[in-house]
Amino acid sequence: MKRLAIGLAAAICAAALGTAPALADPGNTATNSTGTAQIGPVNASPTAGVNSPAGAATATAPTGTAPGGTTGGNNASGSTGTVQSSPAAVNAGAGAAAAGTSVAASTPAGIGSGDNTASGSTGTAQVGGGNSASGSTGTAQVSGIQAAPSATVASGGHTATVNSVAGIAGSGNSANDATGTAQVGGGNNASTSAGTIQTGAPNAGVTANVDGITATAPASVGGAGTNDASTSTGTVQVGGSNSATGATGTAQSAGPAAAPTAGGTTPLGVFSVSEPAAVGGTGGNDASSSTGTVQVGGGNSATGSTGTAQSGPVTFGTGSPGGAAAAPAAPPATATAAGVPAASPPLVTPAGSPQPVGTEQTAGVQAQSRPAATPTPLSALVARVMRSTLPFTGMMLALWAAFGLASLLLGAGLRRRSGVLFG
Repeated sequence: MKRLAIGLAAAICAAALGTAPALADPGNTATNSTGTAQIGPVNASPTAGVNSPAGAATATAPTGTAPGGTTGGNNASGSTGTVQSSPAAVNAGAGAAAAGTSVAASTPAGIGSGDNTASGSTGTAQVGGGNSASGSTGTAQVSGIQAAPSATVASGGHTATVNSVAGIAGSGNSANDATGTAQVGGGNNASTSAGTIQTGAPNAGVTANVDGITATAPASVGGAGTNDASTSTGTVQVGGSNSATGATGTAQSAGPAAAPTAGGTTPLGVFSVSEPAAVGGTGGNDASSSTGTVQVGGGNSATGSTGTAQSGPVTFGTGSPGGAAAAPAAPPATATAAGVPAASPPLVTPAGSPQPVGTEQTAGVQAQSRPAATPTPLSALVARVMRSTLPFTGMMLALWAAFGLASLLLGAGLRRRSGVLFG
């Protein structure tokens, strides 16, 4: 009887173990491959903090799968020399406060989700998800990337904030049977091509605010469609809606756009100024079966041509970049003041997220409903700074002036409180 009970217990345990799920991660496959590295989902959330009579400080750096929880899978069966990484996200942050001064910063970032496939390929690197490079040689693919770092400083009744957004849109890259291909973002197709570089629509935007005075500098490269360089040789495509099928030596870019603005309320009055610029054009660029073609903007066609350069209409100020015909360039925008600070908030041209070319934007100056007075020295200075750039680099003077002012406020606050923090 005792032996029967022991045997029955052993049989039950064996049945339970036999039906249990495997502990191995089923997301990575490298059957019959050589020299393959695959990274599945990784999660971590380190934190640190300190409290003292002088102040407090915290730091966090959580990492894990991409937004939405989609981990994606890696497949490199029959491949040689392959590196694959699942989607990833990070949201690092830090903050400190002491004696009336506070500082905070965060740097969220993520790489798009989906499955990576490099079956039968040689020398392939894939990061994120939604990448396919089966049968290819020498391929690098990165899914859509997005980052939004920010920083805030408050001291002595003054507040300075800087926010920025940068990324490359899209998901899903295909380079099957291709040779020497680099793809970033998504919506890129370079199947059976040679020497191809493709990137989804990039966007960037910086907003700085110091005591209610705001400056923004959004910029983007438009194109809502996909890039196609199938069976092409030596092709570079930026943005979206570019086609160079069967072409040789082609460079294509969707319409770039920038819309810097500044505005706020000061003791001398209310001001608002903007200076948008764009290369427009309706539709995508087509250079199929062409040789030596350069296209910028949209609505350009050079099918079957040789040695061609094309550009969409270029607009400044109030011009609308969306049309197919060139619009006359408007004079540089100038700032106006209301003379006396108004009770309601100023009407500042919104910046928001960078907008693709083809979206109508309001440019120039927006003033209060009351009649505008003669421009004050402050508004004239702001207008000049907004139109100025740094030598050699061409970068916006207004943006770096805002950074400098924020750094001065931070330094002054820390210097004044240093005796409390370290005394």
